[in-house]
Amino acid sequence: MSQKISVIMNGELSVRKYINSVLPSDGSQTIEKVDVNSKVILLVEDDVHEQYSVWKLLKSDGFTVLAAGNGEFALEASRSHPGPIDLLLTDTEMPRMSGLELGRNIRAERPEIKVLMMSSDLRGGELASVNRLPFLQKPFTATALRDSIEALLSPIPSLTGMYPRSETTLTARSSEGHG
Repeated sequence: MSQKISVIMNGELSVRKYINSVLPSDGSQTIEKVDVNSKVILLVEDDVHEQYSVWKLLKSDGFTVLAAGNGEFALEASRSHPGPIDLLLTDTEMPRMSGLELGRNIRAERPEIKVLMMSSDLRGGELASVNRLPFLQKPFTATALRDSIEALLSPIPSLTGMYPRSETTLTARSSEGHG
């Protein structure tokens, strides 16, 4: 059985999620999972394996994830998304448009968006630092990703205290060598 729940905060609809529930034989209702995370992340990564790994983690943490393989598609996704986007999580080096250029373009249209840069190339960290942007070095652990996101969007109820601090590293094979 699935029930739809909508929560109104500050006069705005902030959560509309489905809650899966089980009805035991005595008729009482037990909730299996409650997803109250309404944050939206635009994930931009040109390596499909890395994009999928990060997407899967973000979805399991309850985020709404818009994914794009390059900056042009990310701008299109941002422009077609009707609501707020809380975080741009982007690779620094991609074909057609760098993550820094993408960040500037999206911030011009969505000044409230937070930006988190990531790269396996150390130069990506230097570029992010010069531009005063937070940076996440690849490969990173699930914990490092969660901590970086929470530091920018603080605090996220569905992340706080729910996950063990394991050190599983998110890596993927890169056939194109983009960071």
